[in-house]
Amino acid sequence: MSNITRPVTRKELALHPLQPWRSAEQFRKNLGDNLRLIERGQVGTLMTKDNKTIRLLSDEDFQVLYGLAREVDRLRDGIEVIIAAAVSVQENQNESAVRVLTKAALALGRSPVLPTRIPSKDFTLDDIKVDESDTDDSFDFNDIKRPF
Repeated sequence: MSNITRPVTRKELALHPLQPWRSAEQFRKNLGDNLRLIERGQVGTLMTKDNKTIRLLSDEDFQVLYGLAREVDRLRDGIEVIIAAAVSVQENQNESAVRVLTKAALALGRSPVLPTRIPSKDFTLDDIKVDESDTDDSFDFNDIKRPF
């Protein structure tokens, strides 16, 4: 897994709700079709018997939201450091405190934005040669090409 840093556009944040499933049974009846509805930008809602609401979204959308949450935490922590440094400048009014404030502000501005994970490629077994006449169902794991 590698991290990337890039800005997230408004279009990437546009999440649209699908029609809710009122029960797990309703969702399960056409599970494959229902899961295919949950594409990038679509949010499924599943209601449970005990009045819980479960949101279903694509991995890409989850990674964007996770990245935004991490960014909010990073900004909050950075702002707390800057406030503490500013209070120190106000109380001490010395060059050292001003340097700390300046470095804190610069560090916050330079740090990476929106950490998201690039999902791995889908793993398929299409590249394994199959002998239809072979009755042995086992195969050699060394013959499988890894997705990375």
